[in-house]
Amino acid sequence: MPLLFEAYIAFDDDTPEDHPPFTHEPSVWSMAYDYGLNASGERGVYAALGFDPKNEYPAPLHPLRGVPEFIRRSSPIRQHLELEDDYAGWLDGREFFAALRHARIYESQLGRPVRVFLGAVRYLVSIYGERRVRVVFTFVT
Repeated sequence: MPLLFEAYIAFDDDTPEDHPPFTHEPSVWSMAYDYGLNASGERGVYAALGFDPKNEYPAPLHPLRGVPEFIRRSSPIRQHLELEDDYAGWLDGREFFAALRHARIYESQLGRPVRVFLGAVRYLVSIYGERRVRVVFTFVT
């Protein structure tokens, strides 16, 4: 059975600027459902995000954090993530790109679906800022 990578981009477009990030419920964009990014096979990217069960890659900059608390409990996305809690995590915009740099992931070597995903994250970061964009992901084995 292939490994599935499900990614979501949560962006804080509802919290006033003078409040801490993610004080209000964020918008969540499903890259798995809307874009079809779920089986890209980019094992180096997966390892950079904290999933490397065979220890084939250097240790990630950030370990998996589990299901994020900033997604409301009644959200179907959160309920789905809780099913895969052992392999769920999230990183803010700064941490996400730092994790890829740390793992020496070069965008030019990645497949088109992952490059589009990175571009979407980068664009949202340019609008809302690194602290108000979070990449949420799970690995379904």
